[in-house]
Amino acid sequence: MTTPRIALIHTMPIGQFSMARAATGIPAKPGRKVLTSPQTAVTRLKQMFGA
Repeated sequence: MTTPRIALIHTMPIGQFSMARAATGIPAKPGRKVLTSPQTAVTRLKQMFGA
């Protein structure tokens, strides 16, 4: 049996705001990061403004 390509991915960036909800459909895997534009933007703004 071959390994699905998604099983080999360590980081999955989802760069369009409209696709952010697709993050919940990506299978969980220890060590895998799923980054979305809205999540990344909010994190960066919190860092910039000390929130």
